Amino acid sequence: MAESESATTKANRLFSAARGLRWLLLGLGVAGVIVAVLRPSSVVSWLRSDYYPWIGRPLNWLDDASTPQLDLTHVAMFGAISLLVACLWPRVHAWRIALWLLVLAVATEVVQFWVPGREPMLSDVYDNLLGIALGLAVATPVRWLRYRK
Repeated sequence: MAESESATTKANRLFSAARGLRWLLLGLGVAGVIVAVLRPSSVVSWLRSDYYPWIGRPLNWLDDASTPQLDLTHVAMFGAISLLVACLWPRVHAWRIALWLLVLAVATEVVQFWVPGREPMLSDVYDNLLGIALGLAVATPVRWLRYRK
């Protein structure tokens, strides 16, 4: 007769799978930011035209809503990644999330020195910081509810 798994063993396997999924989602989110920022402008133009419904339309909407002082594409991108990280790791302090994402924001701008057709701008770092702050602000109630459980 085969013995069934204990409840503890099942819970440990489920916890391990959930932890792996969290790291996978984090990796995909960070990789998405890095890939989006490090694409040459010619590739971005091609993606906008060939994948208009999925990439071009949202980017055009964000560009149209942006002002010379505020690039909503950066705000949206870093807002989404900070929301993702904050919801996946509710017990990590928000200031640590903000610090790591600030490092990512600065690093992606510095690396743009070597990307054809792209130029790093300090205003983009400010926009990234605004996105990080907005993402963490939206995540705060979710984190509070998850932490209470």
